[in-house]
Amino acid sequence: LSHLWKKEMSFQIIYKNRTFIVTFASVTSIDEINDANGKIQGGEHFDNHNNQIWDFTNADLSLILEGDMIIPVVTDFGASTTNEDINIAIVAVEEQAINLCKAYIITCQKIGSPWAFKICPTIQDALKWVKT
Repeated sequence: LSHLWKKEMSFQIIYKNRTFIVTFASVTSIDEINDANGKIQGGEHFDNHNNQIWDFTNADLSLILEGDMIIPVVTDFGASTTNEDINIAIVAVEEQAINLCKAYIITCQKIGSPWAFKICPTIQDALKWVKT
């Protein structure tokens, strides 16, 4: 019966002007982040896009542990071999979200990701940053 109670996904993905915007709402699990990441990396626009904005403003990331971030780190590092020129803007305001995002960015940089990363306080700041 567990499939009858499956939670709706807490995210939406928009692709516009070579930019993916992923917006999360409510309680968000690492599986949902990985699912969104898989949809982007497995989609037809991945090779031609330049920017990703991950908006966690309205998300509750309390179920995610810092160690869980290794999955997006490794997947993104693999994806960077086919598209090296990507800006990742992460919109986060809540302390837990900011700490998880910092852990993700630091680990990506440690393993040599060619991507650029920035944590932004608003979606407007993220849009401005990816356009520069």
